[in-house]
Amino acid sequence: MKPITSQQEILVLTSTEFPKRGHLKNDAATPVNNLHEKEKLKEDCRQGLLNDRLPEAFALADPNAEMYIFKMWDKKHFLLLEMGESFVEIESFYSINPYHFMPMKFFN
Repeated sequence: MKPITSQQEILVLTSTEFPKRGHLKNDAATPVNNLHEKEKLKEDCRQGLLNDRLPEAFALADPNAEMYIFKMWDKKHFLLLEMGESFVEIESFYSINPYHFMPMKFFN
């Protein structure tokens, strides 16, 4: 029997006030003062600070599970993060990626 693994997609709208909340880590190695808010958000994601930045997204997750970011889609108005304990391709039918479900709108 296969073990149950957690998967999660997070869609962050970058054209809102959320990216302006403040950068969590000022590291001397990374010149964060010169970065745009969206770049700072992406840097937080790469540094593993997403749980601190978005605690409500991890409220129902298993605290013992280690979630890794496998894909980061950087688009004009959003940032889509595909996360999980291990890499599993998310079917487009179940995805929250706007590019997957917006074409279906035209068929209705």
